[in-house]
Amino acid sequence: NSFCTLLAAVMIAPALAVFTCLAVVLPVYGDDLRIFDGFTPFQLPEASGAEPPIEVQRGATEWPTFADGSSHASTLFRLGGVVDATSAADVIQALQAEAFQTDLDSVDGAATHQYWLYAYNRRQYEPSKAREFVNRTLGAILETRITPIVRALYPRAEELQPCFSFIRRYKDTERTRHPTHFDVQSHTTFIVSLNNFGDDYTGGIYVATGDRVQDRRYLSLKAGDGAVHQSDLLHGVHVPSGTRWSWVVWFAPGRCDADSTEWHRSQADTQDPAAASPLHQFLLARRLQAKLEDEGRNADDARASAEPWLRRAAEAGFARAQNEYGEALRQSGDNAGAAEWLEKAADREPAARYNLGLVRLAEGNDEAAVSLFDSACRDGSPDACFNMAVAHSGGKGGLDRDTAAALDILRRTDTPEAMLFASELSDSDQDLERASVLGSPEAQYRLARKLLSGGQQRREEGLRYLERAARNGHRGSQQTIAALKRAKAKRPTQGYGDL
Repeated sequence: NSFCTLLAAVMIAPALAVFTCLAVVLPVYGDDLRIFDGFTPFQLPEASGAEPPIEVQRGATEWPTFADGSSHASTLFRLGGVVDATSAADVIQALQAEAFQTDLDSVDGAATHQYWLYAYNRRQYEPSKAREFVNRTLGAILETRITPIVRALYPRAEELQPCFSFIRRYKDTERTRHPTHFDVQSHTTFIVSLNNFGDDYTGGIYVATGDRVQDRRYLSLKAGDGAVHQSDLLHGVHVPSGTRWSWVVWFAPGRCDADSTEWHRSQADTQDPAAASPLHQFLLARRLQAKLEDEGRNADDARASAEPWLRRAAEAGFARAQNEYGEALRQSGDNAGAAEWLEKAADREPAARYNLGLVRLAEGNDEAAVSLFDSACRDGSPDACFNMAVAHSGGKGGLDRDTAAALDILRRTDTPEAMLFASELSDSDQDLERASVLGSPEAQYRLARKLLSGGQQRREEGLRYLERAARNGHRGSQQTIAALKRAKAKRPTQGYGDL
């Protein structure tokens, strides 16, 4: 069998195609956790009404000059003690025993492990004393402190409105990473660390101007410290050790249901080509595609409508756009056109090297593909790391067959797909459980089947995994639950374990 055949056998192609376009996660080969040191003192506008006074610092990530000669700086602010440390600690304590949502994240498809407080367009969440306490505590701070500060920092004719509010938790037994991304769903984002960088966890939120590991700079935030930025800031999260708790609020101008494509149009579609921003053209493409899909357009049509903006950003030299445009060409079957764009982006975008590796794979050049996968994996592409594990496990692309090396890569990559493949290579329940916790519906289904054949406690746990996989769209889990319900209806005095 060819390397292509082996990849097809183990990769979940539709999901990976989406991940490739969206984000890149921490690589197998480490991260030295460099701190962002670009902050300088900033005077908070009086309109913020912040009492007591807050220490504010301003910083920016400076993007490399684009091919068209333009440049871009993404601004962020650091606010010391915007939430008092006592309130932050009380929120963490209140949520210790609460169940966090494990819906799949729109960025990387992994389980979110977040706790929704408010979403303008969603149902009310399950009431509890903890949720009531946290909403009351943080709601007051949001109304009287954070919202006025955000409006003062980013004054607009249409005032910024808080539209989404949630708690994120990162820990080694759950999620430890969130890929490098732009907040496409938010115009302005406010983040508050609820515990201490360095003492309670290492790593945390980082900012970047590309997806290479060396591009990342971490924010040192103590309990109650905040950071605020707009959606042009590329950022992500990695927590190598400890547990990180954060509170996130997404703001939008005017109304929460306003057309988000208008947020960038003036900077993307200016009459003066020299003044157009490639980054805003890219974000306009992203938001236009998301908007059309939300309106019911199929994914191919939505991508086609957004493609002119993506191409304009790519032609201007924005590497992330060059990668995504090249990948769109590859998926359409134009490997030659794809390679041209992917080669332009390969230096700054590990995902471009991964996608270029797929082009070489299609051409039958396995060794060139593996070389690109190896380079991209070392620089930050989880998909490339996955393919390196495939190559090691099958002895492809000039590598010796080495299951131990494959497992080492997969376990350090630590994505749902990587851990599912690790469980297949190792036949390990521990790897299967890790894939399930990370959000793999297939792993959840397989683990549930094993647990349902055990004792009562194991059966209850298995049913929870089965229901989680079903909620995440796993067809086999949905069918199994339906069969269990039908059987239970026939024998109502017996439990699931008797079926």
